[in-house]
Amino acid sequence: MIILYTPPMTIGINDEITNFAYFLTTIIIFELFYTMFSINQTALFPEVFIDKEERAKVNSIRQIFTIIGLILAFILPTLFIPDLTDRKYLQNYWIFGIFACIIVIIFGLIFLKWGAREKAEFKDDYKNQPSLIESYKICVKNENFRWAAFSLTMVWFVFGMLPTIIPLYGKFVLGVDNSLFIALMLALAFISAMGFVFIWRIVVLRIGVRKTWICSLLVWIVTFIPLLFVTGVAWGLFIFFLMGSGFAGALFLREILWGDVMDEDELTTGVRREAAYCGVNALFMRLSTILIFLAISLVFTNIGWAVYAPEKVTPEVIFGLQLLMVIFPVIALGIAIFGFYMYPLHGERLIKVKEARQKLHAEKKSKL
Repeated sequence: MIILYTPPMTIGINDEITNFAYFLTTIIIFELFYTMFSINQTALFPEVFIDKEERAKVNSIRQIFTIIGLILAFILPTLFIPDLTDRKYLQNYWIFGIFACIIVIIFGLIFLKWGAREKAEFKDDYKNQPSLIESYKICVKNENFRWAAFSLTMVWFVFGMLPTIIPLYGKFVLGVDNSLFIALMLALAFISAMGFVFIWRIVVLRIGVRKTWICSLLVWIVTFIPLLFVTGVAWGLFIFFLMGSGFAGALFLREILWGDVMDEDELTTGVRREAAYCGVNALFMRLSTILIFLAISLVFTNIGWAVYAPEKVTPEVIFGLQLLMVIFPVIALGIAIFGFYMYPLHGERLIKVKEARQKLHAEKKSKL
């Protein structure tokens, strides 16, 4: 966390090659250690919580903490960095990096000490896992995984685009100069999402994961469209509050969807392979980051803002920011809806998987 927020330019080295090499090296190291923790932590959920009702109940609570974490992630930097778009505050990034490091250590240790543990009936499954290459092949060949990963990559594109563009969109389109206020505006979407999580929990228990995914993404698309036309802080706050409805569904449903995919995989392979799927999915999720910066590059290059120049804010720049804030996310969510429509694990097939999984787990427990 410290080196991530300490590029060479913070000590006056402005050479592009040096800063690029530093960034490339740092992000690889950061992602390595982050993924080592995240994959294992994420993989525990579908193993520890098995039934749909249990997963829905626990995940609604879990995502409340996720949303609180996201709110803090957007607000805390602005307490250290008054303007996220101004280079004169580069030194403040380093101070925040130290603060973030302390938070990671404290809460990481809390999780390791008191976090969830594997169930007894699955504790030896790792001994029968396929090799790394074979495991990757099994995941990619799984039709459920392919459609889920495809759709979630599009959803993650939106998740990544919002925090990347909103400082610029808020400043130049909505006219908000204060970074803290911009962070609070996005935090409002997260706060409203905390309430909508419980609504999506009710919906998923009634109509299933696939249909609920489609509904939540449609709602999210509808709430994006007004951002093409609004200006001013008040309307921005209102629209971001509404956006929490769709955002909550996407955040809540992801883990439940993966739980179903991994349940069917267990029936095929005989072992729980959550970490394998989470690892391969993490690779797919990185594609969304590539797409984000390709989209930004495409737009900024064509509106004459290839080099960030805040004094040259033309109507074309405003339109480009609206494209990145609204049109690209709407297209991505539309593609995700198509992916979930094609997702095959639902209805009678999913019911049979749940019944077979319950029988398999009963057999494993009887052998303990």
